[in-house]
Amino acid sequence: MGGAGLSEGKRLWSNFYWSEELYRIFGFDPGPTPPSEVEIGGRLHPEDVLCNRPVVEQAIRDRSDFEVDYRLVLPNGAAKYIHVVGHPIVNASGDVIEIVGTAMDITERKRAEDALRRASEASLLEAQRLTRTCSWRHEVLSDKVTVSPEGLAMFGIEPEEDASTADFYFRRMHPEDRPKVEQAYAAAVLGKTEFAADFRIVLPDGTIKNTRSIGHPILDERGDVVEFVGASIDVTEHHRARADLEKAFEEIKRLRDQLHDENVVLREQIDEAFMFEEIVGTSSAVQECFLC
Repeated sequence: MGGAGLSEGKRLWSNFYWSEELYRIFGFDPGPTPPSEVEIGGRLHPEDVLCNRPVVEQAIRDRSDFEVDYRLVLPNGAAKYIHVVGHPIVNASGDVIEIVGTAMDITERKRAEDALRRASEASLLEAQRLTRTCSWRHEVLSDKVTVSPEGLAMFGIEPEEDASTADFYFRRMHPEDRPKVEQAYAAAVLGKTEFAADFRIVLPDGTIKNTRSIGHPILDERGDVVEFVGASIDVTEHHRARADLEKAFEEIKRLRDQLHDENVVLREQIDEAFMFEEIVGTSSAVQECFLC
């Protein structure tokens, strides 16, 4: 679509040329004059009204191309997703005289992307449930922490509890583990490095879980850490299995040592019996009996 007579953002929406497809997208009947600014604004989703116009105005001021996405709400309640690209035309004096561009109905693509995202999110949540893993995000400046649903069970978080700060999760750690984890995390934030720690969680009912957590810093354009994203995995079963295996090895070692000791005793007994037979069998009295 294009417009004429645009001067530094004035009369942005007047004198537009509308193609038949544009009428169809916006749900207007073709007429001798395009819809008014009020009519166009009435079709925009309320949340997108204030986002659309400033983008165009900025493009006119900067004499630059622009792209904008917004939603339409038609009179029948149907919603559409629209993608617009535009290019300002500048005259010899450097004034923007018109904008040319196109509007595309991307509703089907958007719905497909949303469906794919929901499927991916569902798959991720199921994978986290099966592997007993939760993802987490910590906004460093606000100290706000969010965790995926699996984290609620992992840390024993009840609906009425405020689990939105890092201190909540540190307080759930075993007292012996908390200081080293806090120091490791503080060092990772200060050094803008990866974070990794193994620690125990103590739930309100006294249950202890073994956990491994890793994190990655996200930096802003100035290189400052703005947040950490990461994952925590419940390794309690692995820890127990390893402990049971170590216990089994200790039992095997004990039995092996016991068997070795019994073998030594048995060999000593055999040697003593063999020596007795040699003494009795080689005596002179026995030899005389053999000669008779």
